[in-house]
Amino acid sequence: MKKWNAKRGGHGEGMRRTGWSAAWMWCALAVLTLWAPLSGFGDSYTNLHIFNLDEGDGLMPYGSLTRDGDTLYGMTVYGSVSNKGVVFRMDVNGQNYTILHTFFGDKNDGGRPYGNLTQAGNILYGMTSLGGVSNGGVVFRMDTNGLSYTNLYSFVGGTNSGYAPHGSLTWDGGYLYGMTCSGGQYNAGVVFRVDTNGLGYTNLCAFHGGAISGKGPHGSLLLRGGALYGMTSSGGQEDLGVVFCVDANGLEGLDADTRVVL
Repeated sequence: MKKWNAKRGGHGEGMRRTGWSAAWMWCALAVLTLWAPLSGFGDSYTNLHIFNLDEGDGLMPYGSLTRDGDTLYGMTVYGSVSNKGVVFRMDVNGQNYTILHTFFGDKNDGGRPYGNLTQAGNILYGMTSLGGVSNGGVVFRMDTNGLSYTNLYSFVGGTNSGYAPHGSLTWDGGYLYGMTCSGGQYNAGVVFRVDTNGLGYTNLCAFHGGAISGKGPHGSLLLRGGALYGMTSSGGQEDLGVVFCVDANGLEGLDADTRVVL
């Protein structure tokens, strides 16, 4: 029986050509599948607002948005005339973008916010990493329409105060809770509590690093059942950060070795 010579053509060559054609087809489909979302083709992704250098807009937001019905609130770290950041508002469809407050970073104002806004009715609460009487950041409040901005508390560092917060506030209906990157007894950051009127500031926990404590928190706190949960960027046995738990009333009467580092 006469055999087909694949080198001269025949079913073998045809099968190889068919196989290569199929392979190239699947490769092309894979590229198109990956490229389509990136190009916006067939995707529902939409830029609602593009931060820019025009008209004193904010720049480089680090936090998340806060939503109230059809309105979004947020902050940027940089931008506007002072380059200390802004508070802004916009509709969920991207319309009516408005700068509610421009930070100037002086003793009566904050500057460079890295977190989110916390809403309580018609009031927005937040923190900045700069500004205030010692330029160590502030806790502030303002109305959702941009009026009545007030520094509630200025961080001054030292044993009894935090310094330079880089997160957001947590509200339990009465108190505001938060963290700072530095300040406190060991200058490694604190967990604090303050009234919504700015009074009654208390350090609930002072981080000190080492094997049994975190150090330098940059995030926010989660409040559940009277306990505050959070993370730090360093500290712990490997000095690579920890997940911790602190009683919302402070560490009095608690075993810090077992309650601070989880």
